[in-house]
Amino acid sequence: MEVIYGLCAADFPLGQKSGLPEYVDMRGTPGHDGKPAQARALSVNFEQGKQYPWQLRIIHGSGEVLKTGAVKMTQAEKMASIRMDDFGCKGFFQAIIDFSARTEYSR
Repeated sequence: MEVIYGLCAADFPLGQKSGLPEYVDMRGTPGHDGKPAQARALSVNFEQGKQYPWQLRIIHGSGEVLKTGAVKMTQAEKMASIRMDDFGCKGFFQAIIDFSARTEYSR
């Protein structure tokens, strides 16, 4: 089984276009005081053979609250994307792990 920076490729749903591993995490907030529900998505995608194969994408938009309480994105409104090489990606996620560990100890 292929291992991607400590995560197994089986942990990733398959990317729709390339068939390569992609991680997607969707979150949302129900609307309050007449405001619509807000949906957010984070995806990490790997495209082998590119100079900067790692792509980190954050999407924000309006959403719909499902019966389960989850928020489903209905309209993407804003998106930010960045591409990184292997070294940059490892450093980026290591910085997140380090930050998380520091904040955990400060509680």
